[in-house]
Amino acid sequence: AIYWSEGKFDVYAYYPYSKPDSVDEYLFEVSLDQSTEESEESLNGYEASDLMWAKATAVTQMDAVPLTFSHKMSKVVINLIKGDEYNGDIPEEAVVKIHSTVPAASVDLTSGMVTKNGYVPAQTITAKKLETGVYTAIVVPQRLDNKKPLFEILSHGVSYLVESKFVFRSGVQHTINLTMSNNPEKVRIEIGGEIDNGWQ
Repeated sequence: AIYWSEGKFDVYAYYPYSKPDSVDEYLFEVSLDQSTEESEESLNGYEASDLMWAKATAVTQMDAVPLTFSHKMSKVVINLIKGDEYNGDIPEEAVVKIHSTVPAASVDLTSGMVTKNGYVPAQTITAKKLETGVYTAIVVPQRLDNKKPLFEILSHGVSYLVESKFVFRSGVQHTINLTMSNNPEKVRIEIGGEIDNGWQ
């Protein structure tokens, strides 16, 4: 989007492409199934959820406008770790889900500010598998102040469910280590380091 004032331009850029009704209140939703593959008509569920944003102000010419894009959503990388009490290897066919998060946001494209949409209920996101035992998902920035069912591993008809509080921060990659046990009620969660807007 380009906005002109007194001979100068402000440029707001975002990806993936869409046609927002409002620059001040762009309604954006992450995909609930981020494991889907890319097609000729659409991006894969993960990439379609990764909102990128950039801004240039007081531009006087439009030949080449330098833009530095940043991630506006929150990224989660989930590592499944074999605990001492877990028999066998980490399952190849495991499905990882993220519960209790609101998938919709309002984005102010003039500032890049993201706000969780309070009118949309919390739902469940299916994460994308990167390799055996490693999964990732894009989540709308939000704070979970109370312990809620948050991460779930589904494997061979067994559900391993982990409750936790959490703060999903805008532009930050969070690392979550889930140590599996033979007892589905004894999965341990460890919250690792954060990467601020340098993630791929």
